[in-house]
Parts: sequence; structure tokens; C-alpha cells
Amino acid sequence: MRLVAASDVVFSNFKPGTMDSLGLGFDELQAVNPAIVAVDSSALGRTGPASRRMGYGPLVRARSGVTNLWRYPDDPDGFCDAITIYPDHTAARVGATAALAALIAARATGRGSAISIAQGGGDAHAVQGPSSCVSRLNPARSSPVGNSGEFDAPYGVYGCAGEDQWCVICVRDTDDWHRLCATIGADDLAADVDLGTATGRIEHREPIDERVRAWTAEHAPREVMATLQAAGVPAAAMARVPELLTDPHLVARGLFTRMHQPQLGELPTRRGPRRSTTSASRRPRQRAAAQ
Repeated sequence: MRLVAASDVVFSNFKPGTMDSLGLGFDELQAVNPAIVAVDSSALGRTGPASRRMGYGPLVRARSGVTNLWRYPDDPDGFCDAITIYPDHTAARVGATAALAALIAARATGRGSAISIAQGGGDAHAVQGPSSCVSRLNPARSSPVGNSGEFDAPYGVYGCAGEDQWCVICVRDTDDWHRLCATIGADDLAADVDLGTATGRIEHREPIDERVRAWTAEHAPREVMATLQAAGVPAAAMARVPELLTDPHLVARGLFTRMHQPQLGELPTRRGPRRSTTSASRRPRQRAAAQ
């Protein structure tokens, strides 16, 4: 409670009722600090018939329908999301944004507020939102699409030279299509009138993908990326987590810094989503340079 009295926000991530049972419900927090903002995040929200059910990420994703979308179209049982921590990504951002809004109100009124985040709702909004709109207009298009793009082709993940090496290629329009064909030596495809529109390319996605795969299989992922980017075609090599620390794009933008953790020493740490000359994350580097 001494910590609460000197704080602005309390975040919690438990089954609804846990904080109350610990004597840390919003009424108790506000008695110590009237301006406190309390944000709780749970699987299915604080109210409703399913609110008391516990749920980790995979269960939340299944209940909100995300699991069914995250699979290959021809493999109904091949769910691809077993090891991710989604919806933590969306719930945390929704909670942080709500907390900022509540802090602005608290500065004006002197009174805090309690906010509840339903992770299942965040999942449904972030992932199911576009799919739900599409299914209303055309129920036949509400099925999983895998890695294939919905609006043009080729658009997907393609195997490259080496073991388990991949690169993403995204054709956005006909200009991209002609650039891609010129780069991979597919003049015959560029001249095919049936492939002159996005609709035609989508209808003939499989033979197009075969030609693209035949080319990418002869090159390393970063070679594919550099070659296509130089031609004006969006492409990005797959990067595993250890490779992120030395990725030229991320290094140039200073995405990572180092943090001293007691007992563990120096650890690579991700910076915030934006850079600022006045933020705390920039000042340690400036002091070190001055020394």
C-alpha cells in the first residue's frame, strides 16, 4: 500500500476477483490513493458468464476464433499458434492506452478509475475484425488463407537456399508484378494477358508460386530480399531471434540497447517503439559518449 500511495497506475493480470481476495481491490487502492488508476487484464473479462474461467493464451485464442484462422487452408487440424503468447501483445497495448487516458482524466479531476481488459475481446477485435467484415459480405471468404495475400499474387513466404530458410515476397500491384518478373527472368509470365490483373494472378496463384519458389530456392534469403528490394518489390528475409541483434535495419535504427540486470549482468534489451532526444532511453548513451 505504501507503493500504491506513491504510484500512478496499478496493473494486474489475474483471474477476476484475485486482487479483491488479496485486499487489493480498487476500493482499497483508492482509499490509499484517490487518484490511482487500476488496470486489470484477464482472459475473458471481469463480467459475464465466462468471466471466472481461467485461460492462458492458447485457450483465449481458441475461444475467440483466432486459432481456426491461424492455420493452413488445407490442414484443418494443423494449428500454428501453439507457442506464441498472443493475445498478450494486444491486451498490453490496450491496457497501456487506456491507462494513459485514465491518467489524463485523473490529472483533471483528482480521481482515478478502474479499467478491465478482456483478452478474448482484444483477440476478436484485432484478428477477427477484418475477417468478420469480409464474412458478412462474402461468407465463402471467411476461411483461413494461410500465408497467401488476399489482394494480389504472388504474396507469401517462399523457401530459399539452405535448410529451413525463408523470405517473404509481397506483390502489391501490376507494377510490382512486372518488376518481379523482370528480376526472376519470367518474361513469359509478364506477357501473359491472363496475369495482367490482380484477379487473374490470384486465380493462377499456384503456377506463379511455383515459378517464384524455383527462383528463391537458388538464393539465400537476404540475397532474395536485397535483389527484390533493389528492384522495388517488397521482400524481407526471415530472421530468427538471435539474428535480430545484428540485423542491419534494426541496428541502424537503434532498436536494441543494453541493460544491467543484477546477477545476470548486461542483457540486450528492446527500446521503446519510438525514438526521442529527450527520453530516458537516450540519455545513458549520451552520457557514455561524453565520458
